[in-house]
Amino acid sequence: MNIFNIMLSSGKGGLEQMAVVYTKALVNLGHTVFCLVMDDCPYLQELKNSGASVYTLKNRSMYNLINIFKIIKLLKEKKADIALCHGNRAMSLILNKIVRRLLKPSFKTLGVMHSKHCPYKKRCDNLIFLTNAFCMAQPSYIRQKSFILPNTVLESSHTFKKVHTPLVFGALGRLHPVKGFDVLLNSLAILKNSGRAFKCLIAGSGEEEQKLKQQAHDLNLDSQVEFSGWVNDKSDFFNKIDVFVLSSRSDNMPLAVLEALAYSKPIVATKCIGPVEVLKNLTNTELAEVENPQSLAEVMQKFIDSPQLIEPLAKEGNLLFNQHYSLAAFTAKLGVILQKVLYNENI
Repeated sequence: MNIFNIMLSSGKGGLEQMAVVYTKALVNLGHTVFCLVMDDCPYLQELKNSGASVYTLKNRSMYNLINIFKIIKLLKEKKADIALCHGNRAMSLILNKIVRRLLKPSFKTLGVMHSKHCPYKKRCDNLIFLTNAFCMAQPSYIRQKSFILPNTVLESSHTFKKVHTPLVFGALGRLHPVKGFDVLLNSLAILKNSGRAFKCLIAGSGEEEQKLKQQAHDLNLDSQVEFSGWVNDKSDFFNKIDVFVLSSRSDNMPLAVLEALAYSKPIVATKCIGPVEVLKNLTNTELAEVENPQSLAEVMQKFIDSPQLIEPLAKEGNLLFNQHYSLAAFTAKLGVILQKVLYNENI
């Protein structure tokens, strides 16, 4: 198939990372892949090295005529079978009325629902949801044209490593209010005040960085908490920690949770849609209440008080990753979805 993989964001979040993953999976499936991204995409070189043909746009405006006609020319010239769209910008551009009128497209539009808020899902031919719960919450006419495909990560599987003394917790992600790092810091303060010894490594960058550093200082956590900034070497981060913590207020399908499973790290997470769906089949995995520092601290405390729990949970989680969330598993499922989309097979 000739497949356009379109992502028009310039951040470093899950949506952008998954556009890269989709590209590599599509290439591995043997399709002819054309990537359309912004010229300041941070993953531009990685996409160019993937085996796909990469085209760039200079202006983000969905109503920029140069962008519109560039899309029309490319899709016609390359005889696209499927336009795979990541995010609202990509869907808005490919579903633009001018584009549709001039192209009279024969290709299918397949939208990946990275976010709950998407005004274009009605107009896509088909949709990919990251969790079953998210899909089941949709009206029946949306469910009827939708597939379930959880995210994956490019990391390979890693064996369990010896636990540090004192125990090291780790958190990774955008330093944004929705990720709940402030909740995590309050939980760490509870643990410290209870006399528990631990360390915590927080990796990431974002708008909350200075505020969170000040909060850690105010809570007298300077000796326990280290902010390491944006992490390019994931293996270095995960090798330094023993237990991964996700304190999000909301999360659809967090890549960091999948990375933790790949690196054989047990997970403490809040009861968001994504973590619940990924971790529900693991034995002895207890999830904390959302935006509840006491609940989160209680789950974390169990690992400090009973470190013997860490190894069996880590190994079980790694097995789960290999069976259901690895790149190989993701690629196989994506291949089936593409066939069904192209040939209008029953979902």
